[in-house]
Amino acid sequence: MKRLGIILASLTCLFVLSAFSIVENSARYPNVDNTPMQNDDEYMREKMAELNFSEIDIDVEYQGGKEFEAEIDQDRNEPILAKVEDDLNNVYLRGREAFDHIFERANKLDVTSNSTKQQIIDQVLNAFDLPNDYIKIDVEIEFDDGKKVDIEDRK
Repeated sequence: MKRLGIILASLTCLFVLSAFSIVENSARYPNVDNTPMQNDDEYMREKMAELNFSEIDIDVEYQGGKEFEAEIDQDRNEPILAKVEDDLNNVYLRGREAFDHIFERANKLDVTSNSTKQQIIDQVLNAFDLPNDYIKIDVEIEFDDGKKVDIEDRK
């Protein structure tokens, strides 16, 4: 019986200390939002506002079954989705890490909805440091002016 009393007293102490810790941290850091997805989405939306397009999807196929895929998908009222699947450099990323990887390169693009097919291909290959000996390239960009460019090229 004495053991049961000690166990119950110990559990009660742990519960009280845990509750105190949560309250203390909330009081100490009142402006901290512990929902990383909201913070990441807000960050990505702010960065996307720096570009002249809202979505980009790049798919490039090379000899030997190697592929490069990079995508930022931004739908209204939905979190931004980003992914990189780079067989050439063994880089596979999702979320904010993928977004940063793509944004760093997409920020170098100097393309508009009026750019030619070849200008867009050249800019994408250059910005993403991709070899130009591809078998197939597909680039889709949705520009802020509402126009969408969908380019496909095969060699």
